[in-house]
Amino acid sequence: MQTIKITTSQNIEIDYEVAGLGERIVARIIDYGIFILIIIAIASVSVMGIGLSTQVNFFGSLFGIAYIIWLFAFIFYDLICEVFFNGQSAGKRIMNIKVISLDGARPSLGQYVIRWLFRIVDFLITFQLGGLISVILTKNKQR
Repeated sequence: MQTIKITTSQNIEIDYEVAGLGERIVARIIDYGIFILIIIAIASVSVMGIGLSTQVNFFGSLFGIAYIIWLFAFIFYDLICEVFFNGQSAGKRIMNIKVISLDGARPSLGQYVIRWLFRIVDFLITFQLGGLISVILTKNKQR
């Protein structure tokens, strides 16, 4: 396992293990799995509701509202998790990995926002292949 050496402000060197590519991919798959289960649950409840009622428009619009809420949660999930859960999403927590700054400290809000913006661009343009390639090619295995 590759490590990076970080020197603290008290001139103490700490070695951190760098998360491997496989661990990162599994963490992401877990996060996506959570969202897939949520959308399946929303769709199932909507379909059951349509079957029980003649008011299709009500349940159709209810599904639409639920889907919009789900979509916003999907878009902001990484940012919210990393800011409020110490650099970890559910998948990262399960895989025991987290985001840290290059100095070993917790990243700032600005760093989290930049990561989140790049993740959106990376997802939309390269379906996250750009991030994977950057992890493979960079010295500190950064995305």
